[in-house]
Amino acid sequence: MGYRFVVFANRGGQVRCSRYAPEYARGAEACWEHAVGLVREARGRRRDSCSFFYDEDTMVVYRVFGALYVLVGVGREENLLAVHEVIQALIEALDAVVGGGVCELDLIRHLDRVHFVVDAFLEGPTLSKHRLLDEFAFLDHAESLME
Repeated sequence: MGYRFVVFANRGGQVRCSRYAPEYARGAEACWEHAVGLVREARGRRRDSCSFFYDEDTMVVYRVFGALYVLVGVGREENLLAVHEVIQALIEALDAVVGGGVCELDLIRHLDRVHFVVDAFLEGPTLSKHRLLDEFAFLDHAESLME
């Protein structure tokens, strides 16, 4: 499964974090404008609409978790249910890493950790929550030694 981007936004439509796979990156400003347009499209949809739409050659799958929109871009041929499962796994990994339910404030407060998890997510099809927790335990230990 080839992930093209991940975008996090609040209910107000403000993009809090966006990450593009290197082969789909368009430059910082162009990526930001693209992410804002995708969030507008997702927010403008009715509640009884399906949870995906198409943007050029990309299928954009989104889910709403509380006040947080999570948008993931994949190829048009990808399985929609599999993408929803992966979004759930991504949120669960973020929950484990930031310590509790992920909200907008967590994205701002732990942006480095969020980027680390999303980068791992974009790199490979499997996202192991236990592997991420082990790496963060090591990083937390290293930070405590530096203090």
